[in-house]
Amino acid sequence: MDNKKLHKLLKRAPREFITHKSISEVIEKTVYKFVSKGGIYGQTTEDIISEVTLIILEKKLDYIVKNYNPKFSTVKGYLSKVVFNLCIELLRKQQNKPVFKNSLDDIQEVSLEQDYGSVNPEASFIAQEIIDSELDRLRNYLRIFAKYKAKFVLLLKLFCRIPLKAEDFQHYAANLTPDEWAFYYETFSNDYSSYSDKEVYQLISPLVNKVENKKNSPDALRKWINAKVLTLKESMSQNTQYQYDTESFKNLIRLL
Repeated sequence: MDNKKLHKLLKRAPREFITHKSISEVIEKTVYKFVSKGGIYGQTTEDIISEVTLIILEKKLDYIVKNYNPKFSTVKGYLSKVVFNLCIELLRKQQNKPVFKNSLDDIQEVSLEQDYGSVNPEASFIAQEIIDSELDRLRNYLRIFAKYKAKFVLLLKLFCRIPLKAEDFQHYAANLTPDEWAFYYETFSNDYSSYSDKEVYQLISPLVNKVENKKNSPDALRKWINAKVLTLKESMSQNTQYQYDTESFKNLIRLL
């Protein structure tokens, strides 16, 4: 079924849409992708598929119908993001960490050459002690970006779709007008995980350009944070058993 037909089905019969074969396959493939990057300790792939599907049916259908925009992605691509984020939420709950809580505000400068230790190659990545070890390494590496702290924290949170706090704007853009502050805070303080990169950087680039008195394009801003994240990801992948791709690295950052 092509995207137009799937979109019509989503609007006309949301519950039928979720149980459609092609949509069920999207949910299954996305969960398998999540499991391949670590999964959720104590839950089988089938358990996660069932739980995610139930959450969508009970809590997310109206949200999906309301927020899906065919101008920015396919139905399947949009749903895949929703499913992956639900998997992350389930992982956060298992780790007893408040949703979206992070420690990105604690960045302090440190040398990249510092010895950060290593993890036990015999242990499973989903074991708590390994996750904690990787998070400690990540916190140390984050300190190399201290000179960009306010901008980097704000854009890194956007990159990972972590809702922003009032202080994120206050630290980076203290001179916003009340209307500007209200717009950006309302847009990014709640769940915006369904936004595409194009949408996020189009929305935030006017703020960055105002603060820095520049006229950079949204794509230039995207490239700036992507380059910094690539440096961070490559640093994290050195001298360790774990090689991070973009999604698994985002997952780790979200656990901070």
